[in-house]
Amino acid sequence: MKKLALIFGIVALFIFTSTPMASAQAPPPPSILGTWEMISSGICLHSVNGWEASDPATDGYVGFKPKNPAKVWAGTATARATWTFSGTAASGTGSVVGTNYASIFPGAEVPAPYVGKDPYVGQSQFGFPFTWEITNNGVITVTGTGGSANGLVMNGMISSDRKIMTLLSAAQIQNFSAYGLGYLIMNNMRILIKVDNPS
Repeated sequence: MKKLALIFGIVALFIFTSTPMASAQAPPPPSILGTWEMISSGICLHSVNGWEASDPATDGYVGFKPKNPAKVWAGTATARATWTFSGTAASGTGSVVGTNYASIFPGAEVPAPYVGKDPYVGQSQFGFPFTWEITNNGVITVTGTGGSANGLVMNGMISSDRKIMTLLSAAQIQNFSAYGLGYLIMNNMRILIKVDNPS
């Protein structure tokens, strides 16, 4: 009888001590929803007549080259912006509003308003909507769905505490001819820092 009571006691002890352990799970990762502040930097090449894929066999590199006749100029850009993320824990939509600071180096054969212009530095407001998706435990893909970033894909990583995000867009052709900037390829890196949570 004592043995039976001891067995029941051990079983009960195991049940009561193991239940909390079984129910204890790692907390879900913090949400990225809310407001982020961004700084970014990039360099772009503009081609009046567009771009075509290079031929590694003849060009010696993988990438793009301007269509002939080549009319190309360069620029650099630095920007700051506020990003707002909404949706679920793994995907959703958002919007960006910010200011771009550009340094333009016009070439000799570029369209108005750049013909005959000296290099200059200017700033402009920008904004665009986007969709986003998190995969593979911290990998994020952001895709512009309107404005100047329509169709632009940005890939990056989110820190484990969901407070820092990196995004990179590179080797993508964007049609800015409607803005008098031709077809550009901008390699741009962005750093976002979380500043608040959704209300």
